[in-house]
Amino acid sequence: RYPNLKDKTQFIYNLLDIERIQYLAKDPIDDNRFNNTMFTILSVGRMDSVKGFINIPLIANKIKNNGLRFRWYILGGPLNDEYTNINNLIKQYDVEENVILLGNKPNPYPYFKSSDLYVSTSLSEACPMVFNEARIFGIPIVTTDFGSAFEFINDNIDGYISNIDELHCRIEELITNFNKYAIFKNNSKKYIIDNNGIIKKIIDFH
Repeated sequence: RYPNLKDKTQFIYNLLDIERIQYLAKDPIDDNRFNNTMFTILSVGRMDSVKGFINIPLIANKIKNNGLRFRWYILGGPLNDEYTNINNLIKQYDVEENVILLGNKPNPYPYFKSSDLYVSTSLSEACPMVFNEARIFGIPIVTTDFGSAFEFINDNIDGYISNIDELHCRIEELITNFNKYAIFKNNSKKYIIDNNGIIKKIIDFH
């Protein structure tokens, strides 16, 4: 956007307290609606149209109609009009057994730890920290193709970047193709969150 400022600017990612997140993930899940005995998908964020959660019931319906067994949990609030609209669509698309709105959770990390796949349906994001949070637990990611997704996901290596209309196909592939899923999971575990490098950038900034 401003090429004349290229040599005068730099970006610094947020720090992530990995040890604290791993410690918090040890807490028990006290919501009996959460059951990870089948393929478990997680989405996390505030109830806002930009998060695209409104698309999840239809996506889930397409996956369900292909005979696949899964549960898709959405963590986030508040219980506003967006929440109500999503809940109504869950009923309309007959995915009440597949898509569960869990509301806000003060500690989301046990849910990350117990999930198989993280899915983002966002229309846009600045720096999607939830991707790095998922990576701490080696969770593959399927996401819509907003701009910053390409900074964090290596498409077809540790996750998928897809337009919203084909998102269900990418999810279905990871549910049904164990080898592909295992490769993505293994590659996700290799992702390095370089806190020391971030701290050095902050110290060197002048």
